[in-house]
Amino acid sequence: MILADYRLSRAARRGFVRLAASLCPPEIGELGIADAIVDQVELALRAFPALVRHGLVAGVLAVDATARLLGEDPGTAFDRLWRLPGPAHAVAKGLKGVLTMAYYEHPAVRARLGYDPQAWIAEVGARRLERFGEEIRRHEAELVRPNPLVRLGRRGPGDAA
Repeated sequence: MILADYRLSRAARRGFVRLAASLCPPEIGELGIADAIVDQVELALRAFPALVRHGLVAGVLAVDATARLLGEDPGTAFDRLWRLPGPAHAVAKGLKGVLTMAYYEHPAVRARLGYDPQAWIAEVGARRLERFGEEIRRHEAELVRPNPLVRLGRRGPGDAA
């Protein structure tokens, strides 16, 4: 399988949507972005090694099945998984991590938080250019200046004619 072809099953997708509604802030429902977050989770899972990817999908399926069988919120089933030791706790941390990253990377969430990294990058870039501009220009000139140790037009022993 090519990683770009990786897709979540319907059951895994449903599990991630239900779990996202429990783990992410309540704005996920207000903004109507649960499906978009699961799309981002799916993209992230493509980059993970197969063992990690399968472990996280198995974890979300287990949480969703447990919640449905016991008639409880997926967050409650997740809390149970979180409290288990060893690999189960690692799966819970992975699920929470991938959902949290997808949530906070969503443009609507970034806008709501007032997070605009491009503005910060432009501001810091301008400040650094003002402070270190002369050094930068000097270094750029040094990079294109001819090497003073190489004599142009003179061949040494072993040079091709």
